[in-house]
Amino acid sequence: MADHAPRAPGLRPPARDESLVELERLVQRARHRGPRALAGGELARLPLLYRYAATQLSAARTEGRDPRGTAELSRVVADAHGLLYRDLGAPPGHWLPRLLHFLWREAPRTIRAEWRLSALSLLLFYGLAALSYVLVARDLELAFSFLDANALRGELEQLQAVTPERPFRGNFTFGLDESASTSGLIMAHNIAVTILFFASALFLPLYLYLLCLNALMVGTYVGVASHWAQDGEILSILMCHGTLELQALALAGAAGLALARGLFLPGVWTRGHALRLESRIAWRLAAGALPMLVIAGLIEGTVTPHVPAEVRYGVMVLSAVGLAIWIAVGGRPELQEPRLAPALVEPGTQEGSG
Repeated sequence: MADHAPRAPGLRPPARDESLVELERLVQRARHRGPRALAGGELARLPLLYRYAATQLSAARTEGRDPRGTAELSRVVADAHGLLYRDLGAPPGHWLPRLLHFLWREAPRTIRAEWRLSALSLLLFYGLAALSYVLVARDLELAFSFLDANALRGELEQLQAVTPERPFRGNFTFGLDESASTSGLIMAHNIAVTILFFASALFLPLYLYLLCLNALMVGTYVGVASHWAQDGEILSILMCHGTLELQALALAGAAGLALARGLFLPGVWTRGHALRLESRIAWRLAAGALPMLVIAGLIEGTVTPHVPAEVRYGVMVLSAVGLAIWIAVGGRPELQEPRLAPALVEPGTQEGSG
């Protein structure tokens, strides 16, 4: 293998370095199918070519070579890096163990690493919701400044008709026989809203608008209900499933913000390579929110409408505790730094050869 390693040229390589041309050719062939598109000998040569190209890129930047040539070399190195490390750390085997590995290890570890993105969204959401609740609880007229009158009409009519025999139920007026189908519709709706939150984060003003709109809606609804002493009732309805649902929306927003970070703040990377790196983080955050939405949909369709407030608060607490345990404990202890995948080294080759 050592005889096949690309030889380093002089201080300034020729215009068409054959080793770099070979690396670009291999990367192009493996762009869609991955490393399995390459033969065994090509797989063994790929990391050597990548190491050589990375060395040349470092020299080009240090010596201040032609910016256009350096940018092209940077693109080749980034593409090769993405190819070599695209499946690094992925557990082998059946899809179910891989899914469990992702949900229990990768997703919570990424949420912990990117906690600032989620925390900022949640702080803004709950802060604005609490502020609107306090203001509306003091002055009911402010509710019509925060929300459209048509959005409040249904709540006001129900609140005025509340009796001990007819408690406040919000929009949950369906029976048990409709719970299964309603849960499915709720899940579909929540996933669509989550996708909207994710996409809107690429345009920060739109994301902030959606976040503030939903926060005002929650705070105002509870504030209006406080004038009929029903704020505890409606809060239990909202947070019975919302404990998971609202946090899932924040995760989706954090995923979009991570992708926006790669797009607008690539740092030392090329924009394309930064997007590839951030897209992995975004995927783990957004996909980690999906099971939360499924569970929240089941709770919203089968539990929230049919149990008293005490049970709803109990479900809220259990959901919060379960979510905290998943985020805090999942994926610990942290994995050690991974090594190159065995598939990228020619069978029979000793580690470190070349």
